[in-house]
Amino acid sequence: MNPLISICVPAYNNESYIVDTINSVLSQVYTNFELIVVDDCSTDNTWEIIQQIKDPRISIYRNEKNLGMHGNWSKALSFAKGDYIKLLCGDDLIYPDCLEKQVKVLEDPANADVVMVACKRKIISPKGESSIGSFYKLRPGKYSGKTAMRHCALFGTNLIGEPMAVLYRANIFQQNQIVLGSNNYLIDLDMYAKILRFGKLVVMPDLLAAFR
Repeated sequence: MNPLISICVPAYNNESYIVDTINSVLSQVYTNFELIVVDDCSTDNTWEIIQQIKDPRISIYRNEKNLGMHGNWSKALSFAKGDYIKLLCGDDLIYPDCLEKQVKVLEDPANADVVMVACKRKIISPKGESSIGSFYKLRPGKYSGKTAMRHCALFGTNLIGEPMAVLYRANIFQQNQIVLGSNNYLIDLDMYAKILRFGKLVVMPDLLAAFR
């Protein structure tokens, strides 16, 4: 039986943060998940550190050559087996009730038209201290995909949030053979735009993640 949620962690030179990132997943209240970590030929000790963490829910892989952000994100996502996917970069965090609260939204029959849910997040410094207070420019609620992306275009920025703030339906991504864009600065927003062609976005009022 496949896990309900796949958390995909593309890692590269994250030796200072990867343990905290992985532990933030292993500490989740919701436990029916798999954790996939793909190291992109790190030149530091990231790979050695990952190998030392033992948990049956973790699968680790190392690329034969460096694929870059676009390639490593795509590789990590390709291993996902769950009904829902969260991409979590190797230095970011999710808080203990993140998966529980987000999967509840997508599992609600009233949200059958919803393909993605996003939460508030805060920005933290390399030391894990709050750098900028939590903020979110999209108010909590349900948005059509077109409306959500129109707001992003209007403000000229990603109002949905970084990948760790988002959970989405795997079948939308897989059945429609969505390919990630190659522009590293827009790769997350490009992915959201492609997913939100097929359904709605729910913005939660909850602070459930941190972006380093």
